[in-house]
Amino acid sequence: MGVLDDLDKFCGYSLSGDSPYRFTQFWRTKGNCLRAWSSGGEGSGLSSNNVTCHDYVDLSVCFEDTAILIGICVIFWLLAGLMFLVTTCTPVTRPLPFSRLHASKLLLVVLLMATGLCDLGYTVYQEISGDYGGIAQYLYFSPGTIVVTAVIGLLVLWQERRDGVRSSALFTILWFSLSCYAILKLRSLILLAEDQHGVEDEFRFTTFCVQFGLYLLQLVLVLLPEPLPKGQLRDPAAKKPCPEESATFLSRITWWWLNGLIWRGWRKDLEYSDLTDLNPQDKSAVVAGNFQKSWESEVHRTQKPVAGGGRRKGYQPVSIQDDNEASVDSSPRQPTSEGDTVVRVVPSSRQRRREAEPSLVLALLKSFWPVLLASAFFKLVQDLLNFVSPQVLK
Repeated sequence: MGVLDDLDKFCGYSLSGDSPYRFTQFWRTKGNCLRAWSSGGEGSGLSSNNVTCHDYVDLSVCFEDTAILIGICVIFWLLAGLMFLVTTCTPVTRPLPFSRLHASKLLLVVLLMATGLCDLGYTVYQEISGDYGGIAQYLYFSPGTIVVTAVIGLLVLWQERRDGVRSSALFTILWFSLSCYAILKLRSLILLAEDQHGVEDEFRFTTFCVQFGLYLLQLVLVLLPEPLPKGQLRDPAAKKPCPEESATFLSRITWWWLNGLIWRGWRKDLEYSDLTDLNPQDKSAVVAGNFQKSWESEVHRTQKPVAGGGRRKGYQPVSIQDDNEASVDSSPRQPTSEGDTVVRVVPSSRQRRREAEPSLVLALLKSFWPVLLASAFFKLVQDLLNFVSPQVLK
């Protein structure tokens, strides 16, 4: 109970009855009698000891603004950091132009950041004025999370345009998740408004409605692929470009872009001319080129300069007399000039075995570690889900 009490205090449940911003408990479930979202105050019709009994399943606004909102944003932060880590190790392919679609996305993200700053500034104003009997602590965290997410979103938009990403998986997941969160919160606010016979915190309700509209607009825009530069509409070597290159993230994960080929194969037998070319990043010229760079780097790492700065005059190869001991050959050779004699220490077989050699495994890891890491992650998730079914059946 100690943790739940701390969470209730974090949500402002323990504030004085004179505060019109005394929020609900952290968790609300079916059949619980909980205080209203902003009970108390003159004209509200509710005293400080009043409670509201609900016979429906609902979540508190505090839970939605902390556990759900902050959870979604933290996952986006982690995925964005992983994306920056991967893109720094890959060369820039084809940067996208600054289009109207990209400008619209930037504008909506800036507006979202502005709404978060307004909520944060309004909370600070309430705290400084001291006319509201105290402010719930989470009112600082939820708008601050939105502001940080908007700043990271601007950086991700810039990086994806630089890398030529036409449809963003990160933003598709983010805006879809935030839209679902906003639907849940809007339902809770409507139920609370019915209990209170009106909306008391009109400022935050207005900013939330603006944010909800921005989430929906961003979700619509993210379903549209970014246009390619005018000079790169088609691959010069491609006769029939692959439709996957211009497909959105949802089309890729559902394989919707392949429906044209499937429909053509249902109507008639497919021929070689019906097939499309590979994506530029999937062709052997690109894949082999990336691996060649990693292999050359690995070979360069293992190469060591010859001691003495290279061959001297009159150099003659010498044989090894003992397989385990280094031999010294100081016999004079046919010098090219007077007094020119070669003395060379021949390393033993043990010393030669200790010399580093290029590793094919390391070269493969350097070239394909993003794909291997993603495969390992999804395999880990699949293995963990095998333990979920027995727990659910309990």
